[in-house]
Amino acid sequence: MTEGASTNAWIVTKDGCLKTRPLSKAILPGVVRGIMVDTAQKLGLSIEEGAFTVKDAKIVKEEFFYSMG
Repeated sequence: MTEGASTNAWIVTKDGCLKTRPLSKAILPGVVRGIMVDTAQKLGLSIEEGAFTVKDAKIVKEEFFYSMG
């Protein structure tokens, strides 16, 4: 699982870690994505950039996509 057509995918794991895919050729960098990462770090939230699957997304606290549009 990487992203939607113009959205980035995020999950919040059971232990409260905010997780999204790392930047690569397979994902849009996105302005909001950068703001989310910076804000989470400033707030001291646990954040991880890494792969996750649909199976992973089914066992988390939350999952969301967002877009600037």
